[in-house]
Amino acid sequence: MPARRAINSFTSAYLTLALALSVVLGCESDTPRVRATESALQGPQGAIKQLCGFVACTRGLDMRNPIVSGVGSADAFFTAALDYEYESMALAATIETALAAINADFDGDIQALAQMHAKGPLRARAGRPRCSVDSSVLLDAEARCDPSLERSRATMHCSGSCTLRSTAAHCDGGDLRCDRVSAGRCSALCRGVCTRPSSATCLGTCDGTCSAGCNAFDANGRCHGQCQGTCKGSCEVAYFDPEDCSGECQGECITEAAASCSDGIGAACVTPGSGASVACDGSCDGTPVAADGLPECMVSATVQAVLRSSCQPAGAWIDAVPAAAPADPVAQARFFTALGNLQRSLPYLLALSARGEHVLAAGMALSGAAQGTKLADSFTAENQGELNTRFAVGLECATAQLTNVASTVSAGSERLSVALNSIAELRANLLVEPAP
Repeated sequence: MPARRAINSFTSAYLTLALALSVVLGCESDTPRVRATESALQGPQGAIKQLCGFVACTRGLDMRNPIVSGVGSADAFFTAALDYEYESMALAATIETALAAINADFDGDIQALAQMHAKGPLRARAGRPRCSVDSSVLLDAEARCDPSLERSRATMHCSGSCTLRSTAAHCDGGDLRCDRVSAGRCSALCRGVCTRPSSATCLGTCDGTCSAGCNAFDANGRCHGQCQGTCKGSCEVAYFDPEDCSGECQGECITEAAASCSDGIGAACVTPGSGASVACDGSCDGTPVAADGLPECMVSATVQAVLRSSCQPAGAWIDAVPAAAPADPVAQARFFTALGNLQRSLPYLLALSARGEHVLAAGMALSGAAQGTKLADSFTAENQGELNTRFAVGLECATAQLTNVASTVSAGSERLSVALNSIAELRANLLVEPAP
């Protein structure tokens, strides 16, 4: 009997030690220690709080710490919030620097100076920058966040225009658009230089006779420049966006609603209307939509892809004719030099503006997701499906941190909004219109 009692005592002590070790080892993970409130530990879990070392959730977004839960999917969302704050601030700073350089070139209101040094008001045109969110970047980020997502089958959708990786790719639910090099008459749309016969106003270079206001002539005295009146001869116009040419196109001739693009240099699948979307295996110029999965991963992956997106500048043109008898020729020369600098920098500035609008929309998506109930419900559902104490407590920390996302995002959004409004004011002052 004494031997049996000794064995039972040893067995009990061993089991107790084994249980304690299993609990302690169960607390360890590759991620930083989760900090949680004691109230998060209910029932038997509360007995191990001393062993696991759980403390209050004191390090979160307000301390620039995105690892608040130790749960990858939740912390990816908070990482996206901090990345957004940094990127939006950096983009705003870039815009501010570009605007400061433009303001330094002009010593007053641009249109007011134009009235002094130019003939008539300034007339500016600009193409639309082409932005792109890469589907691989988005889906790779979503797969890293959501282990249940089958990457090989996942598909990003695009509301807008999807540039396809292959001209032979399918365009289901949208209109296929083909780009091809053209060196002659273009029966479709032209992006490039279009030359056509003219007997009316020419919003480009007039080659012929001009009824009034030609600013350049060739050796034979014929107009070969900007014409303020009626141009008779040929008109050469630079189209920054695809437009109907009805003449000779030097650039890209774009066929819409084509059956295939086997002979094209590029192909795009365009959504038929607002609110519609198409499956996109390339890059999206519009609104990207992540594959179905965990809500926090869909949002964070989309935001990360937008933050890594790019916008290609389009052309810009400022029409200004020097006044014939300026009161101050030196000031006039300085003004037109500054105007030339502005024309060269305007496409870059408008591309920054287009990217800023996309980034700002991503910030709104982050705030909206954090303020709604979808993410909190998702955390709760994942919590209920887990028996791991660290996971359960971590998700409670994540839920508590959702309230800090809006303040983290707003700092960058406010500065970026001010910068974008400054570009909008410049556009309005220049009377910038889309290319004809």
